Amino acid sequence: MIQVHQSRPVLFFFLLFPVLLFSQNLAGLSICIDPGHGPANVNAGPTGLREADINFRVAGFLKEYLKAAKVDTVLLTHLNNTTNISLSAREQIANNFGVTWFHSVHHNATGASNSTARYTLMLLEERRNPSQTCPNGSASGIGQPDWPGQADVMSNIMARRIWEAYRTTNYLTRLDWTFYGGCNGGFNLGVLNDLQMPGELSEATFHDNRLEEAKMRNNDFLRMEARALAMSFFDYFKAGTMPTGALIGIVSNSETGAPLDGITVTLNPGNRVYTTDNWKNGLYVFDGLLPGDYTISMSAAGFRDFSRAVKVTAHAFSYGDAPLIPVLTAVGDKQPAMPAKFRLEQNFPNPFYPKTVIRYFMPHQAQVNIAIVDPLGRLVRKLTDGMVESGEHHVQWDGLDEKAVAVASGIYFIKIRSGDFSATRKLVLAR
Repeated sequence: MIQVHQSRPVLFFFLLFPVLLFSQNLAGLSICIDPGHGPANVNAGPTGLREADINFRVAGFLKEYLKAAKVDTVLLTHLNNTTNISLSAREQIANNFGVTWFHSVHHNATGASNSTARYTLMLLEERRNPSQTCPNGSASGIGQPDWPGQADVMSNIMARRIWEAYRTTNYLTRLDWTFYGGCNGGFNLGVLNDLQMPGELSEATFHDNRLEEAKMRNNDFLRMEARALAMSFFDYFKAGTMPTGALIGIVSNSETGAPLDGITVTLNPGNRVYTTDNWKNGLYVFDGLLPGDYTISMSAAGFRDFSRAVKVTAHAFSYGDAPLIPVLTAVGDKQPAMPAKFRLEQNFPNPFYPKTVIRYFMPHQAQVNIAIVDPLGRLVRKLTDGMVESGEHHVQWDGLDEKAVAVASGIYFIKIRSGDFSATRKLVLAR
């Protein structure tokens, strides 16, 4: 049972939806979604994709998820990206309808054309006390959210859920006045400061990061952000779980790390297929999967056939990155050539979560030891210890130690040793 503002009991119903089958739902809630910005604030990324358009698409997908979950009323503050609407007007829509919750969808930026930032940020209104003033006479923030125990709790849930969907480097929740400088220019976000219900603003990832922008051209990627936000409402209101999960992966060249376009990924059981797009992001997404064990496979000219097992969990995001190994060929020949020497490649992806692939080359059969160690040289996990045939090989590390316990985020090292050959590569686990 959901308790809305700790007062209204809500009944559950069964619902069949093309993407999700909800055994429990969000009936009894009314939610206002604000697609941030509009035509007067372009905020275009490196290739011209406007933040307003990204926000609008995510908001639309979120509305689909919430309506499928039987939310009583789902409002959008505006229905297109061609008309300007003031911040106060957005708030007023939520206030006029007396909705349960307000959420504003945004995507962050540094303003630098070569931005590499890609963390998830949640912002919520900070209370200010007129009797406590800054040197310039403005009211000082008091370091507390305007809706304590509500907006801050929801923001923490959303931050983690979006981070799980987008696999950004980390996630943060911040009070707006302090975040924007405090007494040195701080302000309350205009779209939150007059709300009569809890609300928050999400900055899911950085739209001026070239690689992130390439992903955000893919509607299925944006749909995962909407799924993360919808999951957050289930979590916050203790409304049960979505019985399906989503599988996300990036197909790449294991040699260069470059994402690969036009690769068809087959998911079994079910024989579902997904072809990566032409925006140089390598993304594939399978949504609405029942929990269980699956296999992804793909074939591509110039690469070895690839297959890996993945486990999908309900109400969660699973990952199946596919670093395809280029086929080595001898000059004037079509047969694979044996590598001329031992070689350890940089793991991919790096930084990584939850898994990374380590590729190495053997010129002849030999005893091989591959291990993960911490910065002090202490053994974390032994990956390979035995005789290995000549050729190309790869192993995976899932961030677990020898006792199958998840290790902390941080820097680790891959060490390979075979006879007189040894090599080391640094890797970064970013949970």
